[in-house]
Amino acid sequence: MDAIFWFSGTGNSLYAKKRRSAGLGDHLENTESRQKVEIGTAWQNMAGKDYRYYMVFKEKDLNVKGAVRFDRFMEIVRGL
Repeated sequence: MDAIFWFSGTGNSLYAKKRRSAGLGDHLENTESRQKVEIGTAWQNMAGKDYRYYMVFKEKDLNVKGAVRFDRFMEIVRGL
């Protein structure tokens, strides 16, 4: 598993991880994905207003809040 820690000049921080063999995970989407997004969103809500959870896919769009395509995720990161 690879992990990235990034700290912006504005005080924001980002922690991202991926499975080494998973690429960006499109092939990992399954019936549990929506449940995992719900769990991640619950964690986000308990962690406070300064935390976010995203499940990132290369091209898939689950149409579920918290699951985003990679291009959208990079837009979010650029806004930090």
